[in-house]
Amino acid sequence: MTTVSKEKGKFYAFTKGAPDFVLKRCSSFINTEGKVVPITEAYKNTLNAKLTEFAEATFRTLLLAYR
Repeated sequence: MTTVSKEKGKFYAFTKGAPDFVLKRCSSFINTEGKVVPITEAYKNTLNAKLTEFAEATFRTLLLAYR
């Protein structure tokens, strides 16, 4: 699901969905310091391992993204 919002004259698209679909379209993320940094293959592997762990524990997950 994607929505578009206008804030202070700028348009933003916010997307939520299944991590395996949304993550493929992401090129960066906001780290714990609030900085935008590129997504590395190692980070994707770590994230996918955690998502697999959640799925095995029957948790449902969503990924949130914006542009």
